[in-house]
Amino acid sequence: MRRTRSILFVVVPLAGILSIVAWNEASRLERARYLMASGQFADARSQLDRYLSWFPGDAAARMNMAEALIKDESQTEASVIRNAIRHLEYAQTDPEFRVSAGIQAGRLQFLLLTQPFNAERRIRDALRVEPENFDANWLMWKLLDVTMRAHLSEPYFWKCYEHANRADRPTLLRDWYLSQFSPGTANASLDRMMGIQSPDESPHARIELRRLDRFRDEQMNWPQAHAAFAAWCHLEGAHELACEALDESIETARDDPFYLATVVQVRINSGNFEAAQAAFEHWPESDRGFDYWKSKGLVSEEVRGDDRGAADAFAHAVNIWPGHCDASLQHRRSNCLMRLGRKGEAAECREAASRVDSLMELDLHTRLRRLLVNLMSRKTLAEMAEFYRHLGRQREADEWQNLATQVLPTE
Repeated sequence: MRRTRSILFVVVPLAGILSIVAWNEASRLERARYLMASGQFADARSQLDRYLSWFPGDAAARMNMAEALIKDESQTEASVIRNAIRHLEYAQTDPEFRVSAGIQAGRLQFLLLTQPFNAERRIRDALRVEPENFDANWLMWKLLDVTMRAHLSEPYFWKCYEHANRADRPTLLRDWYLSQFSPGTANASLDRMMGIQSPDESPHARIELRRLDRFRDEQMNWPQAHAAFAAWCHLEGAHELACEALDESIETARDDPFYLATVVQVRINSGNFEAAQAAFEHWPESDRGFDYWKSKGLVSEEVRGDDRGAADAFAHAVNIWPGHCDASLQHRRSNCLMRLGRKGEAAECREAASRVDSLMELDLHTRLRRLLVNLMSRKTLAEMAEFYRHLGRQREADEWQNLATQVLPTE
């Protein structure tokens, strides 16, 4: 009996002490949040440090600490950003914060550490939990844009559009057009945020190369980073650089369609048909998108000499974005059909290619960009709808037309 009473004598005061500590630390957390609201981030971090030493599992406090670290502009070292990500990773263990903390960590890795491929894993994880999440879809759209994979971003854009306020939809449609047809302009604000484009610098092709080179430097072990750099070089005619970039990559992305498509195009262009064929043979069964059909067409035509298979593959590709605006597919299909003796179909393909070429004219897109300065004018809305109708993109055409019916004349 004496032993029981002696234990109680110790435990009861200890419980009282702990309750006082808990009350004091809860007050400290509130004080930290007050300091953050008034912009005193260094003092807020000090309060949060003490609080987390007592309650390391408090996910909300971890989120507060990450925010305090990032918003304190006096702290500019990359280690500060990594520390914020570490707090967000702790917060992710709480189901309540799994998505929001993952999105924030992905945003920091993408925009502040310029590590888009590491960020992509976090954002995709968030989308698996909340596929409708606006922020996660927006980040995926933009991340794909700046890594030479804009043609894969369409599902994420439409998710953003569907969940946006009506007032924001015109701007989103404009940004979608720019990301499709004027990527330098579309991504200028992101390039400035990442420190790749200076504030007084106008968008130009070299900025895109600079960005992709930065991504490659930051993530040397990611084959997709080398593939993105190689894809840009291939498009710009720097074929030797494209080959060198792929030679530097580690072949651990054999199931990634973008990586495989880049290998196929670059190796075919350099005459290394064996490497192109080997890459295509690794294509995952689960993917039958644009990259697959275009690559199959190229391998069938250039490597296997199979004009029938190539023509069929190109026919699939032209109906999947961005096949609608890739005149080269129609030209290649036309050549295949001519060799097969199907002259009428070949002529139709040439006409289709000519229509696409006319819609890709520099003067046309210069004019459209100028019109977009007055985004909600009836003239702008009507011409954007017409452009997309001619391109065969009915959903965009309908959305621009819907805007035209909702506004009063502004000119």
